[in-house]
Amino acid sequence: MNIQPPTLPPSWRVGSSVTDLETPCWVVDLEIMERNLEDMAETVAQYGVKLRPHIKTHKIPALAKRQLAYGAAGIATAKLGEASVMAEAGIDDIFVVYQPVGEAKLRRLVSLAASGVKTSCLVDDPAAAQAISDACRAAGVEISLYIEVNISDTSGQTGRTGIAFERVSELAQLLASLPSVRFAGILGYRGLDWFYSPEPRDYGPEDIEATADEEGRLLVELAEQVRAAGVPVEEVVAGSTPSAKLVARTPGITEVQPGEYIFYGGTHVGPGICRLEDCALSMRTMVASLPHPGRAVLDAGSKVFSAETKHKLPNLRLSGYGIVRDGQTREPFPGAVITSLSEEHGVVEYDPARCDLHLGQVVDVVPVHVCPTVNLATVLLGVRDGVVEEVWPVAARGHVW
Repeated sequence: MNIQPPTLPPSWRVGSSVTDLETPCWVVDLEIMERNLEDMAETVAQYGVKLRPHIKTHKIPALAKRQLAYGAAGIATAKLGEASVMAEAGIDDIFVVYQPVGEAKLRRLVSLAASGVKTSCLVDDPAAAQAISDACRAAGVEISLYIEVNISDTSGQTGRTGIAFERVSELAQLLASLPSVRFAGILGYRGLDWFYSPEPRDYGPEDIEATADEEGRLLVELAEQVRAAGVPVEEVVAGSTPSAKLVARTPGITEVQPGEYIFYGGTHVGPGICRLEDCALSMRTMVASLPHPGRAVLDAGSKVFSAETKHKLPNLRLSGYGIVRDGQTREPFPGAVITSLSEEHGVVEYDPARCDLHLGQVVDVVPVHVCPTVNLATVLLGVRDGVVEEVWPVAARGHVW
């Protein structure tokens, strides 16, 4: 059975005025997006560092190709599902920033390489590396392997994925000995991890710089240890959106992989990584109900906004489920906070003495975390000078396998 694409509102088309768009909808300011792309590309290039954007933020081949046009060396994906969508669109240099485990995923990994795509992936386990080598040898292909390092906890005892520093040289020696794979380098994802601590911290720009500098220093020192053990390390990869421009300054870092920089979001505005006017993506919504003075209900709920909230993380300096702005002026409503979400409704609490919301008013909301928000969208609408210029299907939406 063929799955038919969803029917879109008639106003979601090229040439429509932004004032006519059916709400809720996901809108991208093209001028801001292009400025972000140019700024990141130029900043890292001045240090001789490669840029490999992580497309899990937008999941759209046309935007990945635009990033490549701005000088990106290739793209990074979170999962093989995203990689397949990008490969089908003609993108031929893909780093799957994940460790594929199990026969099904190994078949898909080698199939990607067999299609002519320059393929890379992560490993943090010898058994996984051996399985990848065996699958590649059987298929007659070669892929590049990177060791994921736990840069947030060098002991490897806490955190997400990635191995302890003390184990990296041994794993690198194994990878260098395996057939049909190439040990390419190391990767560490840290970003600014203390942003997400529930413990309040007083910080400024110098603290953000110091954290990024430490990230770069630790990875470069680790690469030197691996080289001293007799294994060449070609690539040293770091840098999420909050730290990419800063960590690129560290001599020895060869590549950064930011994702959200194309749009930015609340997690970057709150700590001062970017300005509100640097946020290219917003949800255009409407006040659907005013049940009580000081409480407005939007026509968008958890099916539009990601239910991931950062309001309990004080170091992100945010409140609620997004930054609430006037739909016409794009100025933030003072003190207005989206305090709760149900499936189809978002509740905004505000002070009527400070701002005036009325029924049918258009409200513009910058999401807290862009990536899961875009994954809820069917299409993004690219707008320039108040007119829809592009309509992008979110082609890799839901490709989490």
